[in-house]
Amino acid sequence: KHNKETKCVAIELNQEAHEYCLKNIKLNKVEDRVTAIQGDVRTICPTLNKEFDRVLTPLPKGAHLFLDITIPMVKPGGILHFYHWASNDDPYTDAFKLVEDASAEYGRKCLFMRGVRVAKYSPGVSKVRIDVQIV
Repeated sequence: KHNKETKCVAIELNQEAHEYCLKNIKLNKVEDRVTAIQGDVRTICPTLNKEFDRVLTPLPKGAHLFLDITIPMVKPGGILHFYHWASNDDPYTDAFKLVEDASAEYGRKCLFMRGVRVAKYSPGVSKVRIDVQIV
């Protein structure tokens, strides 16, 4: 919101969530910088023909199923913010391995930057976010 140079594309499959996105764009007065698209990322992303500095995958579950779409959309040196459900014993290794393996499929390497526990799901499981630089 505060960086006037930032451009953002938000893609949401759920119609109701898309409507909330449109309302938030208006409330935050960022209509000139945020584009909201309602649809499936598998259909929309290939038509964008664009790479991004940052790509977020905040799905409630199953973000790893979209790494084949998200990895190619990250500019070399860009950041993937990847969300994953993980064991509290070792919350970041599994998530990083998923991103690392998917990156290798495209001949790319990745560097773990940091991990954050976002929410608890059950006594032994948390939702985590890892920030990974894709090179």
